[in-house]
Amino acid sequence: MARRSRQRLPLTLLAHQFGGHRLRVRVDHVLLDQWGVLHDGRQVHPAARDCVAALQRAGKGVIVLSNSGKRAVGNQRRLAALGLPPEAYDGVLSSGEVTWRGLHTCDQAPFAEIGRSCFLISRDGDRSIVDDTGLTVASTVHEADFILLGGLDDDRAAAPRVEIQATLINRARGVRCSRAQARETHERGNHEKRATESDR
Repeated sequence: MARRSRQRLPLTLLAHQFGGHRLRVRVDHVLLDQWGVLHDGRQVHPAARDCVAALQRAGKGVIVLSNSGKRAVGNQRRLAALGLPPEAYDGVLSSGEVTWRGLHTCDQAPFAEIGRSCFLISRDGDRSIVDDTGLTVASTVHEADFILLGGLDDDRAAAPRVEIQATLINRARGVRCSRAQARETHERGNHEKRATESDR
């Protein structure tokens, strides 16, 4: 992507009406969350689209952040379908993209020690999280070095999830999740469980 000429006006504030509030930007780059900020899952918010366009006109770099388990290109396709084309911003950084890069390079923890065979659970059979990583996708949990959760929103994940739970108990198998929110929910659930047990 060609680099845009950025306005170098450190004392000039970019002001734009966004949801009834004044957004004032005195930086070169802006990070915008995807869900709830740019769109509601059905369409891009008109005010958000206008704001992104204003940032682009001012020469600001715009990066979209997401805890989606999908890679950056998958999120770009979603945004385009909802009304925000790729040329409206500079790039996407998603949990899925970070996970893919870790699996691809395997040069630091935890990716360097987890093995090269995974049992994959993802939405709609999406395998982009393992494409070009050199990973072998095992057909059963028992054949895998670790379990890779690309998404658990699909009802078809229910049956494998039961098998995963049994395998984890019996073999202490490692699990890696490409969604930051899922990791946070798991950790919060464990904390709440410990708190509940301590109250008994």
